[in-house]
Amino acid sequence: MRTWRVGTFSMGASLLFLGIALLVTQFADFNITKILVSWWPFIFIVLGIEVILYLWLQKSGKEMLKYDVLSIFLIGILGMTGLAFTILSQIGVADSVEAMLFREHQTLELPAYDEVLQEEIKRVVIQNSSQTSLTIESTNSSGFSIFGSYTGEISKKDGRVETVDDYLSTTIKGDTLYVTLMEPAAPSEPFSAYISMEATVLIPQNLKLEVMGDYAPVTLKPRTMASNWIVKDSNYVSLFLEKDKLIAMEATGVEDVSSNIEELKIEEEQPQKEKMGEEYDVETVHGKNVSLGETNAKKQIYIVNASSLNVQQTP
Repeated sequence: MRTWRVGTFSMGASLLFLGIALLVTQFADFNITKILVSWWPFIFIVLGIEVILYLWLQKSGKEMLKYDVLSIFLIGILGMTGLAFTILSQIGVADSVEAMLFREHQTLELPAYDEVLQEEIKRVVIQNSSQTSLTIESTNSSGFSIFGSYTGEISKKDGRVETVDDYLSTTIKGDTLYVTLMEPAAPSEPFSAYISMEATVLIPQNLKLEVMGDYAPVTLKPRTMASNWIVKDSNYVSLFLEKDKLIAMEATGVEDVSSNIEELKIEEEQPQKEKMGEEYDVETVHGKNVSLGETNAKKQIYIVNASSLNVQQTP
């Protein structure tokens, strides 16, 4: 009477199947993560068939049934590993790791936003909540547009900005268009990747503009601007003025100023006393006041609280 060890055949079949699957992935465009997640139930199917077959043979008196403890132990290890892969895949960890491994540093175009504004719209408010570097330029048309690019570690499944809604939110209330630039959705740590955006905004010349910079860089090109612009809380403001179209400008709370315009006036703010505790006062200076052209002009740019201001006159 022959003796069969249950587990030996299952172990061999499992290793053979896994080896063939891994070999095929080297020559075909198969997802190795899905193979590792899906192959392991095969182990228990083969082991179950083997046990049922050997039990039937033992009852007929043809075989002596014994268990190969080492093979069954190794099968258990492979099964638990497969189960772990399945759990990680179900909660998204496996997909995140795969996406992280296949990321590439890329620069891609943002989906463009174009909207022809109705005559009722008199003002545009931009809230920059994504630290996007903005370039704002006036235009003779009635269309309001936002376009640009984004750069970062991007994979086929992660980091791409597919639609305008992925980075931009717009709402019309009364005579005002409210625009919010948002950070694109990204997985949480440790799988997140930093994405930086650069956007250009074209605004009709007759609309008032208010920009909440959130300490991101802003470049202003007023050109044919015919209404007031206000920029608040920007880290770095660059203002480019055409030679024959100098526009009035007033800035407060500016730390550093650079310019090639002789008419630019720069004044240090007067020190102000601020109470620190109950015993003494401290004199503080909040920045510089910068002005160009006539105060209270019909079209003027107001800049409030900028770390750095660069005013340049282009040829």
